[in-house]
Amino acid sequence: MQSKTITKKPLVTLLLLILLVLSATCAAIAHSGRTDGSGGHNDNKNKSGLGSYHYHCGGKPAHLHTDGNCPYQPTPKATPKPIAPASQVFPVNMPSEILTGDELKLEWNSENTRSVMWVSENPEKLFITEDGEMLALAPGNVELTANMDNGNSSYTVLVRPKKVEDIGIIDKPEILQLGSNIQLDVEIFPEDAYEQGVKWTSSNKRVITVDKDGNLKILKAGKARITVTSLDNKKINDFVDIVIDAVK
Repeated sequence: MQSKTITKKPLVTLLLLILLVLSATCAAIAHSGRTDGSGGHNDNKNKSGLGSYHYHCGGKPAHLHTDGNCPYQPTPKATPKPIAPASQVFPVNMPSEILTGDELKLEWNSENTRSVMWVSENPEKLFITEDGEMLALAPGNVELTANMDNGNSSYTVLVRPKKVEDIGIIDKPEILQLGSNIQLDVEIFPEDAYEQGVKWTSSNKRVITVDKDGNLKILKAGKARITVTSLDNKKINDFVDIVIDAVK
C-alpha cells in the first residue's frame, strides 16, 4: 500500500500571495496617487488624516508643509544684514585745555559718516555749536561728543580760569575837598580774566573810608592811601594817595 506525500509548497505560495495583496492595499491607502512636482499628492478621502493634500518629500511619511516649510528639510538660515562700518572722527586741533573767555573753531577729518554734530555735556562751562565753534565760560572738566551716522566719539577738555595779570585805578584823584562824593573805578587786565572781583581798603579810615564798590566817604581833612587788590592774586594791586583839603 502506497502512502501519499503531502507537499507544503502550494501552502507557502498561497501565503506569499496573501501578503503581497495586503502590502499593495496598504500602499494604496498610504499613497492615493503619484507625487507631483512639489513632492505631494491629493488625498480626497483624507485617509491620511492630514486633509485633501499632503507631501511625501524624498519618500518620507505623509506630512504637511506648515507656513510653506517642510519639516524634513533643514530650516534656511536668515541672511544677516550687512553691518555698516563704524563712523570715525579725527580732530585736528582738539585742545586738552582752554582758558575761560577763549574761543576756538574745531577742525577735523571723518570717515564713514555724512555728518558730524558736536555737543557739550556742560554748555555753561564750555559751549560748543553743532559745527564745532567753542567758547570757554567757566573752569572745570567738560566732555565734548561728536555724534555721527554710526557711532560717536568723546573728548575731555579742561577749562582753566584766565588769570588777572594787572589792575589799575582809573582817574586817580590827588586832592579832594570835604563834602566830595566820588567813586573810584578799576580796570582789569586782561579784560576777560575769569576773576573780576577786587577788594578796596583805606590806610586811614578816620579821614576816608571806602566800600566794596569803591565809593569814598570823606570824614575830615588829612591824608589816606586807597588800595585796590585783585581777588585772583593778592600780589596784584594799585593805589592812590589822596589829600583831603579842609576848605570846601
